[in-house]
Amino acid sequence: MAVLEDHGCTGTRECLVLAWEFVGALEWVEKVEAEDTPFTEKMDYFSATATIMFTVHYTILRLFNLFPYPPQRQQTPRVRYLLSITCILLYIAHISYLLSTPRFDYAWNILFNLCLGAIHLALWSIFSLRFTIRLPFPLSLIPTPYPPLDPLQISPKPQYSKTSALLVLGTTLAMSLELFDFPPIARTIDAHSLWHLATVIIARGWYEFMIRDAAMLEAARMTYDPVAVGRVAEKMAEVAAGGRDKVVGVAQGQVGQQQQNQSRQSGGYPR
Repeated sequence: MAVLEDHGCTGTRECLVLAWEFVGALEWVEKVEAEDTPFTEKMDYFSATATIMFTVHYTILRLFNLFPYPPQRQQTPRVRYLLSITCILLYIAHISYLLSTPRFDYAWNILFNLCLGAIHLALWSIFSLRFTIRLPFPLSLIPTPYPPLDPLQISPKPQYSKTSALLVLGTTLAMSLELFDFPPIARTIDAHSLWHLATVIIARGWYEFMIRDAAMLEAARMTYDPVAVGRVAEKMAEVAAGGRDKVVGVAQGQVGQQQQNQSRQSGGYPR
């Protein structure tokens, strides 16, 4: 957070805040499951839907860079607000329908969440592929993950470049537990309980991935160097837990080094 607050990159700061909210939403789902009543059952489903809707909102926000990105873009794109309003209205419409029916429509709830989950997983799969192949039209219209750098030119590739694909696979396998239910083992362990166990591991994986992704995004904004950006991002991520002074020191040092390198070169990467 120190890098984000001191260098004004609102987008990456929001990414970390959203990551914390994602973990908090999963914890809320676990709490409401402790007491099985009609109220807690609905809260469980509604919290799960809010979590998935939130991940879709975050994913579109991140992959389409819908946040201020100094110095190229100082203001929040207006389409960002349209996206937020659309997600909120869809969520309200969904729970309003479920509350208006005489019996809870489990089939519709599953279908709605599966569609949201499929969008989320597809987008992060595209993110991972960007580091390996040049995507065809119209997928090529999706902005580069770390502007202005071409992900195919980043060398060496970020160690976590395939992490999102692995997390997508793990999330898909975990979601299958909700679709292919089985009788409880020893009247204790069923598919739903295993699903919640899997979310603990998956949530931790997504959070650690987002930390490194935010550091890489900030490093790309400062260095404009496809060779050095990965090394800068790793240093930021490593010292992120060490406090504000250490992180700011690394950021300022890397900016100074980059400026010296650019002064010795006749060309450079466009700002």
